[in-house]
Amino acid sequence: MAISFKKLLPVKMQTTMWGDLITAYQKVDKQIHTGVMNPIFDQFTENATTAELIRLGSMLGINILSLDGYTLSKEYLIRQIQTAALRITHKTSRRSYDYIGYIYNMQVAVYPMMTSSEGTLASKLSTVYDPEEQLQNQVIITDQEGDNLYYNQDVENWETDVSDTLITDMDIITDYTIEIYGDPATTGLQEAFTDTDTTTTTDGVIIDNKGTTVTQITRNIGFSYYHKFLDDTDEWYSPYSYLCLKNDVDQIHKATEVIYYEPWLKLEATPVSGEIVSKTYYNYDFTLSGQVHSVFQDDYLINSTWIQFGTGSHWNGSGLPNNIMGVNNLSYSIPYSISGVPISGIYVPEGVAGWNYFYDPTATTLTMDFIISEGNKFTEFTELAILNNLSGCIFYSTFPKVQWHQSMYNNIKVQINLV
Repeated sequence: MAISFKKLLPVKMQTTMWGDLITAYQKVDKQIHTGVMNPIFDQFTENATTAELIRLGSMLGINILSLDGYTLSKEYLIRQIQTAALRITHKTSRRSYDYIGYIYNMQVAVYPMMTSSEGTLASKLSTVYDPEEQLQNQVIITDQEGDNLYYNQDVENWETDVSDTLITDMDIITDYTIEIYGDPATTGLQEAFTDTDTTTTTDGVIIDNKGTTVTQITRNIGFSYYHKFLDDTDEWYSPYSYLCLKNDVDQIHKATEVIYYEPWLKLEATPVSGEIVSKTYYNYDFTLSGQVHSVFQDDYLINSTWIQFGTGSHWNGSGLPNNIMGVNNLSYSIPYSISGVPISGIYVPEGVAGWNYFYDPTATTLTMDFIISEGNKFTEFTELAILNNLSGCIFYSTFPKVQWHQSMYNNIKVQINLV
């Protein structure tokens, strides 16, 4: 029941300026409750609209884009609000990227990219965080500063439940694995940020025309992400969903940092030749699904020499053919090393100089990304094939489309396990 503040005054005062003043105050009070306080109180309820949640994000200092697929969902918007303050608090640190992983249901890894004497970029990944060893070998190992900024820590099994109204630094927002900021939280070292004085050396040095060594200011960073969900049956994320992702990343890194978006393909097959392994992925509300189909054909992964990317598929609706020779519709192909190449008729993207192994390859495991030039932009693909030096196909996989928004610099991370 609405209460008139004016009627709470003595009758004689209701017709005076005091009555007019309290009526005006009640109107202002109603506007504050309707326009400011109610959206805050209703932010984690079904009462909040998309526009209200986006406006609330703006009040908290975060610009939220909601354009397509999952980014139109209430769950996405609530996760944006849940992490807004913490992303600002930990801006430019590794932890802020973890919060973005939480928003988009992604497993993420972030690491610096190192320049070579030829000017190409290659990832330098810390696979084991050892602070004592890092402090002794800062220039050679991991992130070069011996701090907590970059590390490779798998974050598995994000909860899809958004019933918690607030997230704090100490919350565990994975379901049963690790705290969001990973192993360095246990090392005793303080969190480091990308705007500390020592981080400008990560890209190496250049020599000017007078022979003077000059430290580069720009820092190239690889942002690797593994999708736990997809947007549609035939694509992981639409370009508009990736634009939302880029919008969030742009709000946590320095203007002098260049981000390379690296989709992380985790592909599995058995070591039995010709045996097809299929895996189903769903969209965030489990109303749509897409599949990944992979097969090991022959030889060993350690003998991999070429990787092909294509925009077709050998999947015929029920299986893959025997004796696949490569991708169905070749877009580009990258050798382990450019030396000894070219091979006629095979397209190698300009500025790409081979593979960068994350771990030593074995007969049954292979994990790599690519040595690229600054500003690299791979094009979309829906299939890949691994070939040996005799052009025999070792491994083939087809999957929902991997793509980027046109404004994104990018790389590709491929992880293959025969299990």
